[in-house]
Amino acid sequence: MTKELKGGNEEWNFQRGEGWKCLGIPYKNRKAWLYIVLPEAIDGLSALIEKLDHLLIEKCTERRKTFKMDIIIPIIQNSSSINLETKLKELGITEMFSDKANLSGMLGRPTKVEKAIHKAVIKIDEKGTEASAATGSVMVARCGPSLFYATHPFLYFITSVEGNDSTKPKDILFMGTFC
Repeated sequence: MTKELKGGNEEWNFQRGEGWKCLGIPYKNRKAWLYIVLPEAIDGLSALIEKLDHLLIEKCTERRKTFKMDIIIPIIQNSSSINLETKLKELGITEMFSDKANLSGMLGRPTKVEKAIHKAVIKIDEKGTEASAATGSVMVARCGPSLFYATHPFLYFITSVEGNDSTKPKDILFMGTFC
């Protein structure tokens, strides 16, 4: 499902690279940004993912204000769960799951970890973005190209930033694909 978003006067971020374009949308508090990296080729998502590295992320997040433009972004809802016990044990972190565990410094009594699960949920629609406990508002772009239609598979990521006037990411909080 897609929703056409038009108008507005917030400052968004638009970048273009070889075979892709990226729209950055700030959250209301400007402490996080949603980036949508759209391959130019309709079937170009795999090629985009293959060349994904820190340089592409840096290029996407460079500050370049955009003016009013029309965009179409699909409504996205995605969730995933990972059994961290398995992953941590593969990394050699095993004692915390055994009776040998000593977490009393954190919890004040002998304790072990019985289960560790990571669950991520993201929803992007015309009202904004919900990503676990993070909530934002959708705004509308200014400058750059007059059209940004995300009507084929793309990559998206959400970053926290160093300050309200920055687009430089501190951390990538979520990353996913829309197909």
